[in-house]
Amino acid sequence: MIEPEHPQIDIARQCVLLGLPRSTYYYQAQGESAENLTLMRLLDKQYTDTPYYGVRRMTAWLQSQGYTVNHKRVARLLRTMGLETIYPKPRTSQPNPTHRMYPYLLRGVPITRVNHVWSTDITYIRLHGGFVYLVAVMDWYSRYVLSWAVSITMDVGFCLEALEQALEVARPEIFNSDQGAQFTSLDFTGRLAAAGIQISMDGRGRALDNVFVERLWRTVKYEDVYLKGEFQVSSDGHVSRTVILPFGQGMSISEKGWMMWACPQCASDRLVNNGSAAGKPKKQCKQCGYQFTRTTPRGKPLATKINAILWYLSGMSMNRAAFLLHVSAQTVLNWIRDFAIEHYEKPEPTGKTIVLELDEMWHYLKKKRQKLWIWKALDRETGRLLDWECGRRDKKTLQKMVDRLTQWDVQVYCADKWRTYASVIPQEKLVQSKTTTHDIERNHCRQRHWFGRFKRKSIIVSKSQEMVDLTMALFAKFWVNGNQDGLISLLT
Repeated sequence: MIEPEHPQIDIARQCVLLGLPRSTYYYQAQGESAENLTLMRLLDKQYTDTPYYGVRRMTAWLQSQGYTVNHKRVARLLRTMGLETIYPKPRTSQPNPTHRMYPYLLRGVPITRVNHVWSTDITYIRLHGGFVYLVAVMDWYSRYVLSWAVSITMDVGFCLEALEQALEVARPEIFNSDQGAQFTSLDFTGRLAAAGIQISMDGRGRALDNVFVERLWRTVKYEDVYLKGEFQVSSDGHVSRTVILPFGQGMSISEKGWMMWACPQCASDRLVNNGSAAGKPKKQCKQCGYQFTRTTPRGKPLATKINAILWYLSGMSMNRAAFLLHVSAQTVLNWIRDFAIEHYEKPEPTGKTIVLELDEMWHYLKKKRQKLWIWKALDRETGRLLDWECGRRDKKTLQKMVDRLTQWDVQVYCADKWRTYASVIPQEKLVQSKTTTHDIERNHCRQRHWFGRFKRKSIIVSKSQEMVDLTMALFAKFWVNGNQDGLISLLT
């Protein structure tokens, strides 16, 4: 709009006429700095590998790579590049204004028999790179899941598929759903009307009208999907139909796909009701006579234990993990101790000449007045933690670790100026300066920041030297020398 070469009106006058500050006209936008361009390149690469990372996880990842950034800077760079994390956008109950809405028929109606009322609902299940939709049909009286189906789209097709499977079993008097466009469509309501079934729909915003299915979704997600992650999507878009509903001991899946009781002794389904115990229905097997009420296997599945260890490796305290998993803190401690003993190992010599950084860090043991020192040896070139020793801050403890390090071809030991190093390590191989131990000091910071066992809080004070040593083994194997992929692979 401004013409710099205008013969009669200069630039200043043109700016006044347009109401534009002259500094704005002369301003030239600055490009991104070299550091920001480096960060944007790293973010783009990480986004390709993990498109489900949000701003805070991207920030944490950059910080783990040694970059000093905060979430506001990362958010701006992602916004500049037009990158948005993949996350579920549920909105699974959007009505279609052209469809007919049916009244809610269940207010004040007692549900006294099987196949009196069925209900259905849709939820979403998170995947590694997106999400799928899950629909289920449930009988209100028995709480049986009669059928279910999954789909990567929100069309009515998979809802009809679940309905047809359920109608092969029985036929209800009333079928209840929300006002989602799938359930108000002519295809869905027409199938119900053709079967002579009364149609009931929840009021808008009244999730409690369909509370039994809503409670089922919580059980499915918190007790199975979030712990096991069973769903996979093939290259052709087909969702694998693995059983995701929480079946346990005392239940089985029939050939039609609905849930039924089975005897845990002989697996027979010839069962009769036999009262109740502690508020749970009691069954008796007609084939072997066994009576039982328990519907879940004793003990926690392996996936639960692995998740507890992953949380522990990410800095969560044992008490918090125990609270989330509804077990005692001692149980979580036992899981971690048993797993660490089973996977306890230290790197083997590779035959290469290496440069080691040695240092010690202190840690509480039982009481804050009682400190435990952890001696560590770090390979400067690879950043691997080669050895460690827990004990006192004296020559004897250091000597144990140095004796084990003799099997490595160590060219130089880098340490601080504490005199004990000079009394144990030969002078020709020892370099004492704080400037040579930056990597191992950074390792100390990572250990204290990410590992709940080493945070300086009295609530996480270690109770035994054995647990500190085992924790060091987990930290070295799954955090410093490797990653959690090997741990996550145990879930599959």
